[in-house]
Amino acid sequence: MDKTKLIKEHVREKKESYDFKSRRFIQWNENYALYRDRVTTDRLTQRQAINIPIMRETIQTKISKIDEAPELKFKARGRTNRHETGEIIVDELWSYYFDKLKLDILDNVDKRVVGLQGRSFKIAGMSKGEFFIDIIDPYDIEISPRVNPFDLNSAQYIIRTNIFRPLREILANSKYDNDGKLELKAYLDTKEGLIKSEQTNEAYLQKVQRLKDLGAQNYDDFNASEVIVEINESYKLVWSVEANQFVRHLIIIAADKAILYNKPLKEAIGISRLPIITWADDTDLNDIWCDGIVTGK
Repeated sequence: MDKTKLIKEHVREKKESYDFKSRRFIQWNENYALYRDRVTTDRLTQRQAINIPIMRETIQTKISKIDEAPELKFKARGRTNRHETGEIIVDELWSYYFDKLKLDILDNVDKRVVGLQGRSFKIAGMSKGEFFIDIIDPYDIEISPRVNPFDLNSAQYIIRTNIFRPLREILANSKYDNDGKLELKAYLDTKEGLIKSEQTNEAYLQKVQRLKDLGAQNYDDFNASEVIVEINESYKLVWSVEANQFVRHLIIIAADKAILYNKPLKEAIGISRLPIITWADDTDLNDIWCDGIVTGK
């Protein structure tokens, strides 16, 4: 597919998803503020700043009912020494990464996200020979509004946004396309690119502010002098003439202007299914963005 056309589609798809999702933002922000006991007192109508943290109690009560840690035991299909040895190795690897990645804590956070925002997203995979799993903020993921809420793989596109990287790191990444890196560098040197860079910096600061609201006052990933670029990971269905069907690609786009990477998912990460997992407590038949547990409490 033509690069210019692909980028235009990417920008249109992000806007389409954002417009569909944005109706939930007021509810999410209100739930979050109440859960964190950050309620603004109107002194004209309130004599005392009294707030009953019902949001927190509701979510913690719900979590206590489903608070089983994600502990797994693997069983080999065969009964030879080789199969039994493999079973022991896989069990030990799971135990190792369970402790290293603090999966019990991530599981608890995952359930709180569902309580506040209705749906949680996780991404899992291998990076530099190590297994990883991360929780994705629902603000940072865009999904086709036409997706089947019961099957994320039915989405025409899923885009992970707000991934901030310093320009020097992008240019040094051997996995990225050289032409794409040159296009990005040239774009950031233009007036439009400078404006985009400033907008990216503001978006990054907003993300930092959300962490500061949680008490992380000294959090900052980058030096003040660094050029920060937002990259998006788009998991998009692309028509393959050879296969005569749609094939999901991993497309990495920087600053909505340069394509750094574009390969079929199977070639990119070794599997053809999405590495993103999602679940919801109160799934809606037609709406991927369903209500949180505490909505309307």
